[in-house]
Amino acid sequence: MRGKSIFAFLLIVVMLAGDVLRVSAAGVKDIFDADFYAGKYNDLKSAYGNDEEALLKHFLTRGAGEGRVMSPVLDVVAYRAAYADLNAAFGDDWNAYVNHYFIYGIREKRTSGVLFDLAAYAGQNPHVRESCGDDYAAIARYYITENRTSDGIVKKAVVTVSKSLAGSGGRGTGAAETSDANTPDGENLTAENSDAENSIAESPKEESSAAVASVSEVPSVKESAVSNESASNVTSAGAFATEHIHVWAQVSSLEVTCVEDGYNEYCCQDLITYTDAAGNVVATLKCRETMREEIKAAHTRPQYVAYIVPSTCTQGSIVEYNCTVCGQAVSEEAAAPGHDYDENTDKPVRVKASTCTEAGRDVFLCKRCGAEITEERPLANHTVTEWVNDQEAACAAEGKRHGRCLACNTLIFENTEKAAHTNVQNRNVIEDAYQVSTSVRHLIQNITYCRDCGYIISASGPSYVNCADAGNGKCCTCNLAVTREALDAVKIYKAGDIYSRRQ
Repeated sequence: MRGKSIFAFLLIVVMLAGDVLRVSAAGVKDIFDADFYAGKYNDLKSAYGNDEEALLKHFLTRGAGEGRVMSPVLDVVAYRAAYADLNAAFGDDWNAYVNHYFIYGIREKRTSGVLFDLAAYAGQNPHVRESCGDDYAAIARYYITENRTSDGIVKKAVVTVSKSLAGSGGRGTGAAETSDANTPDGENLTAENSDAENSIAESPKEESSAAVASVSEVPSVKESAVSNESASNVTSAGAFATEHIHVWAQVSSLEVTCVEDGYNEYCCQDLITYTDAAGNVVATLKCRETMREEIKAAHTRPQYVAYIVPSTCTQGSIVEYNCTVCGQAVSEEAAAPGHDYDENTDKPVRVKASTCTEAGRDVFLCKRCGAEITEERPLANHTVTEWVNDQEAACAAEGKRHGRCLACNTLIFENTEKAAHTNVQNRNVIEDAYQVSTSVRHLIQNITYCRDCGYIISASGPSYVNCADAGNGKCCTCNLAVTREALDAVKIYKAGDIYSRRQ
């Protein structure tokens, strides 16, 4: 814990050193949406209704640990899981993760766990930008409080799909909670086109609601309008595609039930620019690559359940309950957690040392049930005081020796390390020349190598010499003899290589 506290302190000091603290601080409470949270999880809706205080308390005490999503803006659990530096600094302080995202995460382009593109939203709504500026915490609060009706319906949805869908599992994070905006073929995906249409209604209670990619992540290509040309036709004509990051938009879904798996299907709406060899834009096509996110069926537990068989270190638990969604009686078994001890940090209660013929052991006590757990130690090394050399080591080969163990009288054979390089030479290496335009160019390297085995101990970076006189077989710059053959490649040596022409 001390190490984690020091790391957190250093991280905070570094953050304070910047000039980004013009953004107001925020915590879980600032972006918590009770309607969203209760509407997303039926067991919470049944237990707490719309009691905002009770729902917030549930998330902080239980929901975060269960991986639940409490806001349409940020999946703070996924945000923590994606970034080890934040996890090391903040631990279970969920407020710290929210605060970090608004002050630093947005500017650092951290996207894992992000469910709503606040920058795009403010950019497309001037009154929001005028009211909140670049204070993303304020923009988030405005979106949740002003841009949603009392029943949680989004009035205007300009949202982004999380790029970390692979890590979202079945919790419905990322794109599964955004709204639908499939763009027709041939339509340019610019901010004007995306925002000019009517507002899209979305209910956070619907897990199968569609997604729309943020227009802030879609490049606006002025050189060429979006074409319906096939990508294979464009590339076969000699055009090159530019690299891009997939921007996923949900196009279809099957709602998961208690007994039937569901899925969300996405299609990349990003634009790919194709250029010719001279760099001229010849076509702009939509990516169209697809991806499916599988969601496993599962019954929903009530908040409190009674275990028929509680778990022990060696016995898994069994719990029975009625699903809060379909009412079906469910029996679930969990694997035994195993004994609780750490052989690296816990002190053993008994120790037996190893010998070279018999393994020792450490005995630990389980902190949960008090049982003894035995961990075997590795064998001890043999003790040999007198060695007989069977083969002397050389710089190109290991040596061999044998001896007898004083403890167990076993005859031990082993290899010895290679000998040091002694016949060392330093020289300039001239490789074959190759044609460059009308002149001849050759390579010079200075290497230090062993003349016995050819091992290169060090090598300088290559230097290239151009020779304008191609008729006498010698370089007119350094007067060294070089061949006049054109080569596809020239050998460049580095330390650790073998120099074969050492003699």
